[in-house]
Amino acid sequence: MINEKMEVIQIDIEKEISGDLYCKVLDFAVGRFPLFLFAVDWKFRFSDNEHIRKIVEELTPFLVKRFHSNKWPGTEILMGQIEVFHYNLTNESTSILKKYASSFYQWDQWEASDLPKDLCIMRNAEQPWLCNIAHEKIVQIFVTLEEKLDLLNSIPELTDYFGEEGKPIAYYV
Repeated sequence: MINEKMEVIQIDIEKEISGDLYCKVLDFAVGRFPLFLFAVDWKFRFSDNEHIRKIVEELTPFLVKRFHSNKWPGTEILMGQIEVFHYNLTNESTSILKKYASSFYQWDQWEASDLPKDLCIMRNAEQPWLCNIAHEKIVQIFVTLEEKLDLLNSIPELTDYFGEEGKPIAYYV
């Protein structure tokens, strides 16, 4: 039940988070945030659907829910719907994510075609902590001041990736 209000700030990530830093961000999120999601457009004609099915199948033990929608964090499509998958964020599930990609930008089915779209790390079922709009090369994080300090203490090199901070946003948790 969502009942407590908290303020978060949006921080735009200005450079691609890849390699070891990508792994560190995923590891940081484990135990702090419960879920991740991505979307799959099974009708996209240039997709390697068999490879995507392999990823979805490997993540099945962590599946929380899957549903069709025209929107997910940071994205809304005007025509049709695609399938959105929510998974538990664990050490085991992040190992699978690391096996298939080494960057948040790689989670772009419409460009890379062999991975699902827009890997996002979720604060709860509705609100992202890390929002990834891979086809636009946009990654944003939504953090409280305490979370920002924790993140930068844990991954100091991430400071070089931080861009503009937005105004505080009210989230309900």
